[in-house]
Amino acid sequence: SDKSDKSEEITPAPVKKSLLRGSLRRQKQALLLRHPSLEMDNGEDFNLGHILSDADSFGGTEEDPSDGEGDGVDGAGAADGDGERHSASASSTGGRSFFGRGGGGGDKEAPLFSTADPTLGVRERICGAETATLLYALLQGAYTRVLGAGLLSTSELRRAKAFLDDAAAASDQLTLFIYRSAAFSSLAGDALAVHIEGLPWDIRGIREGANAYVEKLVDRAAALHNFLNEPDAGGGVIAPPRKSLFWTEFCQACMETLVEGFSRVKNCSTEGRALMSMDVQALHQGLSALEPARAARSRVWADAYVKAFYYGEADVVGWIEEHHAQYQRRHMEALVVNGVGKNLRRKRRQEMLQQIYALYPYGAVDCHQTPAARDSEDAQG
Repeated sequence: SDKSDKSEEITPAPVKKSLLRGSLRRQKQALLLRHPSLEMDNGEDFNLGHILSDADSFGGTEEDPSDGEGDGVDGAGAADGDGERHSASASSTGGRSFFGRGGGGGDKEAPLFSTADPTLGVRERICGAETATLLYALLQGAYTRVLGAGLLSTSELRRAKAFLDDAAAASDQLTLFIYRSAAFSSLAGDALAVHIEGLPWDIRGIREGANAYVEKLVDRAAALHNFLNEPDAGGGVIAPPRKSLFWTEFCQACMETLVEGFSRVKNCSTEGRALMSMDVQALHQGLSALEPARAARSRVWADAYVKAFYYGEADVVGWIEEHHAQYQRRHMEALVVNGVGKNLRRKRRQEMLQQIYALYPYGAVDCHQTPAARDSEDAQG
């Protein structure tokens, strides 16, 4: 009895560990479970091993996802059974969505946004992102001084230059990662995507205007835009170029949220698709009235996805092959499961899904777009 009491006294209580478990690869995978659109360079891991030390600051969870298990990145394994487990909710693909687990059918009575203040933490996150830029500037300055003083041998200079190049790439990626994460946090798009999913889309008759959530979203964007552009916003901490970058990422997150919500809709009529396009156009006009943004995922990007639901079997396969690098895999699956695949036999649906899996060998996409590509989109509309 005494021994058992003594044992209980010295046994430490279980410690609730943070997201930082296992290898760096698993840490990054856990982050991307919540923020898949932050993936960089089409399947390549971002090189932040010597910088990324606290995943909790990026909105991580207490989950401990296993390496590759349940991720749905293996095309062969993804089609086991009847292929129908990739349900009409596009977010059901292993739960890989920053919008939460999703696919619950929606709750129109739930609050439209999970946080009331879109400016909460914006200043702090931007300052945190710029810390990475500052660290690189300090390294670059130190390298310049060492180079000028001739303190290192040729081989040492070569290694120092290689390290500096790696630091530059990591700094750029980490900064962009934080900006995108902060933009999604300001949008609080998880609840919005669920709200969009739960709206009635199997309608008859053309509506005269967009859904009410668009106006509420534009009002939220206006509050954020006013905050970013106040003369004393952040006490001058947020530089104008960084305000512009954050606004661009926010506008991009808005369009991504609409596409996420649309992809989850199981039953939608032709008139419902027309209403989706109307929502995209109304949101674009509202955001552009505040400040135009040249985002990679813009009105053209979102509207093209909606229009893809009109295509027949052959056309949708060709469209997916041509545009798979611009959209998440679960969105392409939804084109089949919630679109043309409804009128096909199960075997043919499985074949189409297998074609999609083959296009995403790493379960990731490269959503980055060059200025030249953005100019091309501007010319289209």
